[in-house]
Amino acid sequence: MSRSTVGMLAWLNDTFSSRERTEDLLRPDLDAGTITPRDYRAAAAFYPSNNRYLPYACSCFAASSLFVYGHFFRRPPMSLARITSLGVLSGIIGQFYGQYRLVSMHKDFVRRLENRPGFYRALENVNIRTGGRQPLGLLRPPSQHPGTAAPHGEQHEQDADPWSDDDQTRFQPADQPPSAPRGPQPQPEPAQQGRWGEIRAANARNAGPRSAWDEVRQSHERTRIASASQSPNDEPPRDALASPDTDSEQAKFDAMLEAERRKADASTSASSSGPWRG
Repeated sequence: MSRSTVGMLAWLNDTFSSRERTEDLLRPDLDAGTITPRDYRAAAAFYPSNNRYLPYACSCFAASSLFVYGHFFRRPPMSLARITSLGVLSGIIGQFYGQYRLVSMHKDFVRRLENRPGFYRALENVNIRTGGRQPLGLLRPPSQHPGTAAPHGEQHEQDADPWSDDDQTRFQPADQPPSAPRGPQPQPEPAQQGRWGEIRAANARNAGPRSAWDEVRQSHERTRIASASQSPNDEPPRDALASPDTDSEQAKFDAMLEAERRKADASTSASSSGPWRG
C-alpha cells in the first residue's frame, strides 16, 4: 500500500463526511456533465458510509479478542503485561488488515464507475473548491505521455492512479536494447566445378606411378576437354579447321595410342611373371 493511497483515503474521509456534503460538493460537476448521474449517486452512497471505520473496527476487534482469550479462556491466564503487549500487536495487525480491506473496496467502487476520467476530474475540482493547495495526482498532465522524457533540468513525479492494479506493470523489466547488427556471414567457397576441376581431381587420384599409356591418354583428355570448354564465340569456323587429311591424322594418332597401350601391357605382364613368382 503506497503513501499516496493512504493519503487519498484520509482526504476522502475528511472531505465526504456525510451524504449531504458529498452531494453538495459533486453537484456542480454533475450539472456540468463531468460525471454521470449513476456515478454521482454511487459516490453519495459509498463515501460517507460506515466503511470508513473499518480499520478501527478491525483493530479493536483483534485487541479485544486477544484480551478475552488470554484472560478468561487460557489456563493459566496470561499476565497483564503479556496481554497488553500482545493486545497492542494484535490491534496494529487488525488496523492494517482493515486498511487493506478498505482499499480493496475503493478499488471495486472505481471499477464500477461509468466515466472514470470524468470522476477523477470531479474529485480534482472538489479539491480546488475545498481549498486544496496541491492536486490529488489523479490526472496526468497533457504534456506528459507514457514513453516521453521530461525536459532537461526538470523532473516530474509521474502521477499514478492510487486505485489501479498496476503493480505488475511497474516492475516489468525495461525493453532490451537492440543488439548490434552482425557483419555479413562469410559465404563458403563454392566447390570447384567444371572440366578443370575434374582434371585436377583425377590427377590427385592418379598420383601414383603411371605408365606411358596413362600419360598419353591423360594428355589427350586434357586437350579434348580444353577445346570443348571454349565458348562458341571463340571457336574458329569449322571450315577453317577442316583439312583433307584429318581422318588419316586421327587414325595415326589412334594407332600410336594402341601401340603404347600394348607396350605398357606387355611390360606389366613381364614384370608380374618374374623368376620369384611362384
